[in-house]
Amino acid sequence: MTMKSFLRISTLAALTLPLAASAQQAPQTPPAQQSQANSATTKTAPAKPAPAKKAVVWNDDNIGSIRSSADNYQMAQAQQEEAQKAAAAKQGATNQPAANSTGKTAEQLDSMIASKSHELAGEQDYLKNLQKQVNDPTVTGTDRQRLEWRLKSHSVTEQTLQSDIKQLQADKDALAKKQAASNSSSQPQSQ
Repeated sequence: MTMKSFLRISTLAALTLPLAASAQQAPQTPPAQQSQANSATTKTAPAKPAPAKKAVVWNDDNIGSIRSSADNYQMAQAQQEEAQKAAAAKQGATNQPAANSTGKTAEQLDSMIASKSHELAGEQDYLKNLQKQVNDPTVTGTDRQRLEWRLKSHSVTEQTLQSDIKQLQADKDALAKKQAASNSSSQPQSQ
């Protein structure tokens, strides 16, 4: 007898023995007596209908019980945004326009120009490396397409940085002109 056949026989015995034991323990009543017993129970105990469920009417008071914490978080964020917009609108209405359209000082503009120039230098270095990789004859297929897409994308970023620097420089020049004009107009008044 092999191990497989022994396991099969033992499994079969384990499954059939409990079924045979429960069949022997069940009371043996003739079918005629079973039908009489069933009819007697139906006559003595009429079936009671299940109570009808009460319809639930939802209102704002109990809707919070079905909201998830994510829903509550989103609602809180929306309320905060609305409050910030309302505060900004009130503050914008009460504030008078500043003398400088950008609201920056010359030092702040210099700092911003230096920061953008640093970013531009890094972007130009990255573009040089990308151009070398694109020109490499060993790069083919999807790698070449990926590198060309990056080159195009970073070229747009470079152009954006250059235009930002030009705009900041123009703002700085306009601020310098305004300060020179205000200084020249205040000097004759003091003399």
